[in-house]
Amino acid sequence: ELPSTFSNLKKLMILRLHGNNFDGPIPASFSNLVNMTNLRIGDLTGEVSSLAFVANMTLLKTLVLRNSRISDNLASADFSKFVNLNYLDLSFNSITGKVSPTLLNLNTLNLLFLGSNITSLGAYQT
Repeated sequence: ELPSTFSNLKKLMILRLHGNNFDGPIPASFSNLVNMTNLRIGDLTGEVSSLAFVANMTLLKTLVLRNSRISDNLASADFSKFVNLNYLDLSFNSITGKVSPTLLNLNTLNLLFLGSNITSLGAYQT
């Protein structure tokens, strides 16, 4: 199981938990990690998670949730607060919907990986 006790580390800036085969879901208490700049969680099994837990992590520069059993609609996700985000990997999940306009408007984003999700991820026309 993915330890929820990490959420007690309020000053934590970097957390890498990929490749450990933890059971999900990602604890909602991870939303307390407001100083996080680099979060990498991958290869989860078990229950699904949503993207809601990252809403307060507005300092993120790198977010990797590859193969983390994320089930969410990307069109409804608000990325407008992530003004420092330059690396986003949500590949190998169960994400649906079109790419959010708030994601497409991130000027800092250099790398975006959305492959191998449950449906094709069409982009909004601009």
